[in-house]
Amino acid sequence: MTIVNDLTSSRSQPAAAIWLMAAVFWLPAIAFLALRATLPWDGAWASLIAPRPGQVTVVRTMPGSTLQEGDVILTVAGRDVGEALRQTTRWPMRVDRTLAAAGSVVYRVARDGRQIEVVVPQQPGRFVLPPRRWGILLFGLVFQLVAAFLLRRRPRDPAVRTIFLTAACLLSYSITRAADLRVGELFSGPSWWLFLFLSVVANTGWMLGLVWLALLFPRPHAWLARRRLWLIALSAAPAGWIAAVTLAALGAAPDPLAGISRVTSAIVVAQLLWFVAAVVLFVTNYRALGADDRLRGRWVMLAFFGALVMGIALSILPDVIAALARQPRLDPEAAALRNNLIWVAALVIPLSFAVAILRHRLFDLDLVINRTLVWGALTALTMGLYVLIVGALSTLFRASNSALAFFLATGVIAVLFQPARQRLQRAVNRLMYGERDDPYAVLSRLSQRLGGALAPDAVAPAVVESIAVALKLPYVALIVGSNSFSRAAPPAAEAATTNHYARSNGFSRSEEPLAA
Repeated sequence: MTIVNDLTSSRSQPAAAIWLMAAVFWLPAIAFLALRATLPWDGAWASLIAPRPGQVTVVRTMPGSTLQEGDVILTVAGRDVGEALRQTTRWPMRVDRTLAAAGSVVYRVARDGRQIEVVVPQQPGRFVLPPRRWGILLFGLVFQLVAAFLLRRRPRDPAVRTIFLTAACLLSYSITRAADLRVGELFSGPSWWLFLFLSVVANTGWMLGLVWLALLFPRPHAWLARRRLWLIALSAAPAGWIAAVTLAALGAAPDPLAGISRVTSAIVVAQLLWFVAAVVLFVTNYRALGADDRLRGRWVMLAFFGALVMGIALSILPDVIAALARQPRLDPEAAALRNNLIWVAALVIPLSFAVAILRHRLFDLDLVINRTLVWGALTALTMGLYVLIVGALSTLFRASNSALAFFLATGVIAVLFQPARQRLQRAVNRLMYGERDDPYAVLSRLSQRLGGALAPDAVAPAVVESIAVALKLPYVALIVGSNSFSRAAPPAAEAATTNHYARSNGFSRSEEPLAA
């Protein structure tokens, strides 16, 4: 019993430390939402970045609010919001009582190019999230649940620990992103500092986690052991730059609003650098992996590629269709739905990590890639053809919403769908497997080549070369012993591969292939 308890405690100790580290990001997010319920609320959500950096702009409102989307808030009860934010930044534990828990407060706002005063009723704080940003919150929650499951199953795997902490940062940031900001929180020191911590530290933390994940998944990078200090310094340097820009912005006079946009720009640049570094490190690590680890890495690469393609398609196609329908811009509800669907499509990324770590041998990855390429290309072809036909017919009939154009486009696509799918399937099969679907063509080409004027010692190399090229095999060897046969093997040193297959089939180590 003592041995079992020691093993259990030694196993749970590293996992417990990781859970505590994740709580450093979870607790501020929970505290931020809890404080929100105690502050008076004007029925609106605001942004300091978009669409006007350095200004408090109303981005969403509840029904019945006297504020409107697009209002730029200048003063609240006669107090300049920039000056109020400077005081809030200076005194983190101070809560300004300018906003009353009940009654009405006069706001001066910029609306439609002129400044007006608006009487804004205040209501007790409520835990209400804007309904338009559920996608990022769903992604962060699913990512965290998958990471927790992986940590439960593989508590000592360094890649799993990194995935869990990265998911904790992303979940905390997604809560802040989905919750937006309220004007009352600019007057509350604890709320503002929690918002700042989640928006800066948690936001940069999940991208920094991707860099370390590229170093650790599916196996620790060779550089990690030799140049650990250099890698830590290079990955932490952008974080130090963000911290310096943030401190400079918060200390700006007369108010820190003007410096907020510089903080956002620094975060975007640093995240771009981290993303490029993560891609480079993952690719270099992947090239040094064995066959099994490469299979695990391909699951994640396939998921990232699929999410990228879906994100691009969802970002571009709605605008194209809206332009064809003579509606240059999507309405806010449609744009919000598009952004949410992009995050939903990205759910394949955390799921791919779970498959790669726990169940990568249970699925035929080549079949998954094959079907993904076929249906992805078919979807893109169908959408492109649909947009092209509708646009051409709408121009021909001089109508932006011609029912005949949509009807004809649907009919053409229905007729061409199955032939297009078959052609794409053959093209993808040829791309991945060579000419395995047409063995007669392979044999005919091989016979033609052997029927030519070949020297006797060139026959065996010609055979293995033709088979490898036609079937896209990574390795082919022709060995003559008691039987003549060819074998395909994973890429490796030629001598080691030959000896392995010779031993597995009853040949001695001294037998060499005629050609390989």
